[in-house]
Amino acid sequence: MPSKKPGSRSRSVPTGADAPAWQVILEEIKSQNRFTIEAVESSRTALEQRMERLDQDSQGRDDTLGLAIRHLRADLGRVAGRVETLDGKVTELDGKVSELDGKVEKLDGKVTELDGKVEKLDGKVEKLDGKVTELDGKVEKLVVLEERVAALEQPT
Repeated sequence: MPSKKPGSRSRSVPTGADAPAWQVILEEIKSQNRFTIEAVESSRTALEQRMERLDQDSQGRDDTLGLAIRHLRADLGRVAGRVETLDGKVTELDGKVSELDGKVEKLDGKVTELDGKVEKLDGKVEKLDGKVTELDGKVEKLVVLEERVAALEQPT
């Protein structure tokens, strides 16, 4: 609250009808100033309380976030370790797959070689089939000849 200035008059200020108009206005301004000061003080107190409450809330959130970040960092470390392990296993599997690819290519070459041999054998089997058919024809002719020879050899 405003204090009285040194040297100000300590006698009472006349009010009402016998007071000059400027004194009435001055008293009205002083009264409005007191109300304004009280309102500002009240607002300041409310704002300070609100700021204190918000600061406490913010500190609580900061603590919670800090804890969450520490947990996430620990989890990230575990995940990074697992990724490294999996990366090593993938590299190992890549090597095994490459090795198996080589073996498959080698087997593929052998299968191709065997296919060639089977085709060659098929040709030989077909040739033998032709010869067997030819022999069957000759055998049939021999059977007919034997029957004739047997008929000629029988006494009449």
